[in-house]
Amino acid sequence: MLSSGLNSPLLSRSASRITNPKSGNNSSNSSREVSSNSDHSDHDSDDIEHHQDEMRRLEEYINRKLSWNNLSLSEKMSLINKWAIVALVGNLMTTFGCIFYLLEGVFYLATIEIFLGFGCFCTWCSFTRYFENTKDFNLISRTFAVAIPVLLRTLLGIAPTFMGFTFLGMCLFWPFQEKFGSFS
Repeated sequence: MLSSGLNSPLLSRSASRITNPKSGNNSSNSSREVSSNSDHSDHDSDDIEHHQDEMRRLEEYINRKLSWNNLSLSEKMSLINKWAIVALVGNLMTTFGCIFYLLEGVFYLATIEIFLGFGCFCTWCSFTRYFENTKDFNLISRTFAVAIPVLLRTLLGIAPTFMGFTFLGMCLFWPFQEKFGSFS
């Protein structure tokens, strides 16, 4: 539709008037134009092929069937709201901590405190999502976003060594000290 409009005789005549405002001595100008067009024809065909290849890839990407099974793990994770998960975990732990506190005779106080503590921690951490829209507090959110993966990788790397020292301490010192007899 667009290309047929550009090839109309009216547009080609007006384009020739713009390129050749003086109708005199057209032979030398047209020979220069033809030679310059023939020099760039190889480049133009490469550009057209490249453009057509990009359009084909874009069309394949648009027409692909999207289903949960076709998505990569990173695409799946981008669909999940992480702040909602933090808020949900915080609310659930606070709720269960309150229920456990009402049934204090059934549950240990340490268990109740753990649930309430982690619930409050997750709830307060979920408030930081509201600070992402503020310039000064956005720095804190970005710092956490960069630092937490590095910290978790470091802890994961140190965990085997720590567990090795823990088992070594239990094996060496359990006969001499009652505290090393078990993990608790």
